[in-house]
Amino acid sequence: MSVVVGAVLAAVFPTRGARPRGRRPLLGFVSGVLAVLVVASASWVWAVGRSVWHTTAAAVDPGPVPSTVHEVAWTWEPPRGVELWNVLPTASGAVAVLDDGVIGLDTATGEERWHYRRPGTGVAANVTPDGKTVVLTFRITDYRLLGDGNRREALLALDAATGRVLGDGLVPPESPPLGASWTDAESWPDLYVGGLTADALITWPGTEELRSLGALDLRTGEMRWTADTDPDCRIPSGRTIWWLRTLPDTVLLPQLCSENGGETARITAFDADSGEHRWVHEQPVPGQRGYRWLVVAGHHAPFGHPRGAGRGNGERPNSPVVVVAWDGDSGHLVLDSATGEVLADGADHATGCGGLAHYTAETVAVLCPGEVEQTLRLEKRTLDGDAVAGVEIPTRLGFDTLGAEPLSTAEVDWLSLAGAGVAVWGYQTPDGQSRLEAYVAEWDGDVRTIALPDTGRSWTRLRSVPGAVLAYANESREVVGLR
Repeated sequence: MSVVVGAVLAAVFPTRGARPRGRRPLLGFVSGVLAVLVVASASWVWAVGRSVWHTTAAAVDPGPVPSTVHEVAWTWEPPRGVELWNVLPTASGAVAVLDDGVIGLDTATGEERWHYRRPGTGVAANVTPDGKTVVLTFRITDYRLLGDGNRREALLALDAATGRVLGDGLVPPESPPLGASWTDAESWPDLYVGGLTADALITWPGTEELRSLGALDLRTGEMRWTADTDPDCRIPSGRTIWWLRTLPDTVLLPQLCSENGGETARITAFDADSGEHRWVHEQPVPGQRGYRWLVVAGHHAPFGHPRGAGRGNGERPNSPVVVVAWDGDSGHLVLDSATGEVLADGADHATGCGGLAHYTAETVAVLCPGEVEQTLRLEKRTLDGDAVAGVEIPTRLGFDTLGAEPLSTAEVDWLSLAGAGVAVWGYQTPDGQSRLEAYVAEWDGDVRTIALPDTGRSWTRLRSVPGAVLAYANESREVVGLR
């Protein structure tokens, strides 16, 4: 959909207050940067009555995801006057999600690479599972564009490496991403972008029955395909966005289905390009209520409720496995995401370990209370539960001389790298000063700490991205790059 609406001006301004601080001189933000002044654009995205601040940049290679980290390499501050909502991994680094747009970061240096912002407009963002495209959504009410007087959501796709616009479109009014009606101004839900494949947004009618799915092309804004679902099946509970899972080439739908007077748990994998079935896994419902949760979990994606809810989620599901947690004591089901083959069934790695487990196609990593008092144990296991490696982490490491108590382990975030596990939590000294430290536990047994700048929040998140491990907190003023 393209409409020309007069002479529209999209003003481009540099961001302020976003200069990284590092231990070595950083490269200036000069090479390959393009600032575009758009006048009378043919795209409706530029014509919704708001200024747009947009720069692009040449692609750079930040390097691979680190196998371990040793120090704080840089810190980055968001521009003044906006809040940092999330930091999302991309194939070329990371994007910082602000309340009015996104900023692409060079994770090797902490420099801003590009930005797309709409001052005064609430914007949500997410990244496609392959990490190559950043997708933004924002609401528009322009009667000249919509004609029907209803509010609608706009979609904008940007190249994650350069910030270049790839395409735009409107979400069909009958298929909002949250599966809810937004015609009532008093009951608009928060913006959220979910259900992304490599090049499409998965949509569904705004009903609890979920009778069909559709794929909206991110570049053309056109509906690519629709597929009916079984009328005898339903989503487990709550909103569809809580259950639908996507890979670059696959859409996964868990359902509870009535059959011969009983109920079965069914997971259907749809081909992301055509909507046809790729595989179906079906079995009797374990326990009393069936599903507790389902994730597509890769080496750097935690198992558990996504912690990036709000203006962008945290799962990066370019993943070899699908993990299902059953309600009750039935453990985890691990499926090959390409074929649906059962890789493991019954082992429960998360209970008693903070509810998080990091899966690969062959192993799972967990962080649990240690065998010795006041320690945590980072452990790598086979999918069936056999121990492969383990490291004891003394939680008072460096605390004794201060006489300080660490915060609750519920406020610990952690991730698993190829060569180590990294955990971060804060504590307070007796005089009330806040401290934040990262604990790096090498799989060979070495443990060290890295002092971090205080984010001002008790809950600090970790993200493993190409070029760095990032530590940040929602609504904080800094993103910290570890290398």
